[in-house]
Amino acid sequence: MKTLNAAFDAISTLKNKQQACQTVFTTREALLKKERRNKFGVILFSIIFAFFLIVSLAVMTDSTIANPIVILYPLFFGIGILAYVVALQKVRNQRLQVEQTLPEARHKIDYYQSLINTISQEADPLFRQFPQGYNTPDALTYMASMLEQKRATTYPEAAAMYDEYAHRRRLENLQESQLNEQRKQTNIQTVQAAVQVIQTAATIKGFSDIKKEMRNRR
Repeated sequence: MKTLNAAFDAISTLKNKQQACQTVFTTREALLKKERRNKFGVILFSIIFAFFLIVSLAVMTDSTIANPIVILYPLFFGIGILAYVVALQKVRNQRLQVEQTLPEARHKIDYYQSLINTISQEADPLFRQFPQGYNTPDALTYMASMLEQKRATTYPEAAAMYDEYAHRRRLENLQESQLNEQRKQTNIQTVQAAVQVIQTAATIKGFSDIKKEMRNRR
């Protein structure tokens, strides 16, 4: 069982390294989304800037329009465009830096996967000793631990112990989910009650104001 546990540990370590390399790709996707948002901001602010620029020119040429505040709008949106352009360039530089590390990350992911495949092939005879349908890493790790600790003496017995463990865990997850839903409903009811109190108080105050106004008219 120690050999089997060592295989599990090695595979788990390699998968963690793969996930660490995968963060480079998720970071790139996040930067791409941010870059698209900044591009949209530049386009939107440019359109609004152009609109208010035309309005401002009309204000400056028509003395009958007395709204000098409109002249400040192009300045405001011009500053907004500049801010979006700076942010866009910053995000683009970050993305280019991240993309430079992608080839190395892909190479590492492929390398770790080849090691995982090799370890899995070497440990395959050990995996086959367990009953079919229990080939998940969680099940194999638990059953190997039970056998190593002598809490189970046969593979079917270890599988039965895993079934009991998995059933308990499903019940615990279900109970936790139900408690979370109850907390959520309680919070919603509390907010609704507070809103009703505020609305009632506002209604009462409204009636009181009406009565005062009627008394004053008399």
